[in-house]
Amino acid sequence: MATADDADDAALPAHVPQQRGTPQVGIPVGAAVTSGSPEAVSPEAIEAKVTSLLAGLRLPPAAAGRLVVAVWEAVTNAMVHGRTPAPAVGIHLSPAGDEVIATVTDHGPGFDPGEVSDPLAPPRRLRPGGRGLLLISRYTDSVDYFFPLHGGTVVTLHAGIPA
Repeated sequence: MATADDADDAALPAHVPQQRGTPQVGIPVGAAVTSGSPEAVSPEAIEAKVTSLLAGLRLPPAAAGRLVVAVWEAVTNAMVHGRTPAPAVGIHLSPAGDEVIATVTDHGPGFDPGEVSDPLAPPRRLRPGGRGLLLISRYTDSVDYFFPLHGGTVVTLHAGIPA
């Protein structure tokens, strides 16, 4: 028997993985980046915002630093690839039990994570960019991609809080 979710999945573009449900975002305590270009939002500004939101948690400095880099990479990807038609990129951080959840949302066309080229493959290894998804996956415990039916991409990063 077909469900409403099945009907909604049929509307997704072919390049977008078909996922259902809503992304887990915890309790939002973040901000929206609304500048006109990625260059206008400095890594220092993102680092300061994320670091201030992580200050009350029990993350060791190295773990907090990795999460800051992962969030910055997700924000950069959203600003470069997902800024159509709305200009804002949402950033939300929240503690959820024994982990920190960082969610970055954009309004672009979405993408297929499985189709992203390996940045460490010999033809791409020496190129200056293209390592954002690799860094995100290496610097967090897990990453979820969600593609709402109305468009956009929601990237959810999970980073454990040590006991």
